[in-house]
Amino acid sequence: MIRSHATRWSLSESHTRRSVLQAVTPFACVLVLVALLPAQVFAQSLSVGSASGLAGTAVDLPVSFSPGATPVVTIQFDLTFPSSLSYVSTTTGAAATAAGKSASGSSISGGVRVLIFGLNQTAIGSGQIAIVRLNIQSAAHSVTIGGLEPSTTYHFRVRSRDAAGNQAVSGDFSFETAPLNAATSATFYYPVRLNPGVGELEGGPQIYTGLAIINLDPSAAALTFTAHDSRGAIVSGAGIANPAHRLLRPREQLPRLDYELFCSGPCDLSPVAYVKIESSVTRIAAFYMTFDGELAVLDGAVAQSGPTRDFVFSEVAEEGFTQISISNPDTQAATLTFELRNADGQVVGSPVSRTIPGNGALTARVPSDLFPNALPTTAMYVRAAADTRVIPFQVFGKEGRYIQFLSGLDVNEGAPTLYCPQYVVGGVWRSTISLVNLDDVADSIALRFYSEEGVRLGFREVPIAAKGKVFISDQDFFVTPGAEATQGYVTVMSRGARLAGSVAFGDPEQEQFAAALPLVPQVSKHQVFSHVAQDDTYFMGLAMINPGAADATVSIELYDYQGALEATATTIIPARGRRSRVLAEYFPHLGGQGRTSGYLRLISNADLAGFALFGTHRLTVLSAIPAQTLKW
Repeated sequence: MIRSHATRWSLSESHTRRSVLQAVTPFACVLVLVALLPAQVFAQSLSVGSASGLAGTAVDLPVSFSPGATPVVTIQFDLTFPSSLSYVSTTTGAAATAAGKSASGSSISGGVRVLIFGLNQTAIGSGQIAIVRLNIQSAAHSVTIGGLEPSTTYHFRVRSRDAAGNQAVSGDFSFETAPLNAATSATFYYPVRLNPGVGELEGGPQIYTGLAIINLDPSAAALTFTAHDSRGAIVSGAGIANPAHRLLRPREQLPRLDYELFCSGPCDLSPVAYVKIESSVTRIAAFYMTFDGELAVLDGAVAQSGPTRDFVFSEVAEEGFTQISISNPDTQAATLTFELRNADGQVVGSPVSRTIPGNGALTARVPSDLFPNALPTTAMYVRAAADTRVIPFQVFGKEGRYIQFLSGLDVNEGAPTLYCPQYVVGGVWRSTISLVNLDDVADSIALRFYSEEGVRLGFREVPIAAKGKVFISDQDFFVTPGAEATQGYVTVMSRGARLAGSVAFGDPEQEQFAAALPLVPQVSKHQVFSHVAQDDTYFMGLAMINPGAADATVSIELYDYQGALEATATTIIPARGRRSRVLAEYFPHLGGQGRTSGYLRLISNADLAGFALFGTHRLTVLSAIPAQTLKW
């Protein structure tokens, strides 16, 4: 769903200098080690061949050995050369290979030291023993190029003309710019393929994770992406560049799939548990989505920037699976204690402890992996405490049918008033709400269901136990569902207890599609959504709620991935109302051309809560992403 935009670069230079390497034979010393180590050996000899090439290219120098009467099993020599040449690598020649030896080289001042060595006592025969690769440095004609990206490969050709006016064009050359060294001002985290069992480990379609990130800072953002496995190791392997570096200019967007960030070609990222993003600026917004190649499952959440020590997982699926993933960004191990609590706030069974290695991650099914004697019910939730700050995520759903993502809910961000930005019943929809009391005191919760026009459709008041949970699954809790969907939002207010919670919605049979959102503790006048997807396959919906007593005027700005303002739409949300529209209704041109990049910025004269909804037009998948509240 999140697609990349590749940019090709070409550079040209009008001058070139041809450097010719012939009979390069000087070397500071030749050390020949022979079997039995006699004091002197005179019969053996080394010779260095010749090579030629253009400035800026690499050439291979063959080094040959002529044996004498005494067998030679190890050879070491220093090869020196002028400053116009630089050492690249050493490979083994045929004669050394035939003797079971290997050639290696190491840079020294003004040259390279080459060692021909093997563990056997086989004598080295006549012929090539090493090939030394050198770069011919550019001299006389040079060009300085500004404005290049860090950690980026550029391709170029060189055009030249000799004194007679004959023109030549070189082959394709390339160079890679150095990484941008910048201090880290903000760090973000997101899980990769949090639930691989949905597909690839059971022979199903491959699972992908896509990231959409935007830079809202007036300065360019130097980004470093580091992928860790569950043991804390930095993932490596053939074709993997980890860490990966990107430069994101002000207002630009970077939409990438996981393998596009770290792989130069086909590579195996299956060991990755999570990705850490380090940014040189703080005003970064990002969210991720996990999906399979057949678009049977899809959901995501906001990339987290705030590690926590005390948090809850509000959802436990009675059917299907519930899985938690906790990343430890600290270099030291983290110890966590987990409690499984029921609706009355009582601990089910005994608390359990787990240790996560430094920079590692823990993935577990709930309750089976942590509380094997407990039967899952939707009245349960998990509360966890860590001795260091960690990053919690949660996914639940049904294998191969749908997944629902949530970030762990920080206990310190609980509030007496929460907003449920989506609640829909009837037609092809059902909704459930999970509410957790974070305090040790029982309380009462008032819930009000409002329509799009701001009309109150229903009111209920329910008790909640100290550290208990309320799970609202009755579809006639507020209204009697009909053949047509009734939708809006819900305000949740306690008498003082801090609350946290989530909403899940999908088809009535819970078999086809579903998504989940955290309940919103704070509203804001500025919101951003870091990705846009609207074409023949996907739709994007935008929902904004105005819980205030006055109408809200909202400006919706559409930006392309380069940060250019493409279009602006204005809408008015009535007092206590909501606006829920497909993006093409605000920007009709998207219905014709389609879009799978870019982002949105919302500016309102009143505080709002909102979310974006992504899915296929056939409703095979659904994903709900909360708004982020960064200012421009």
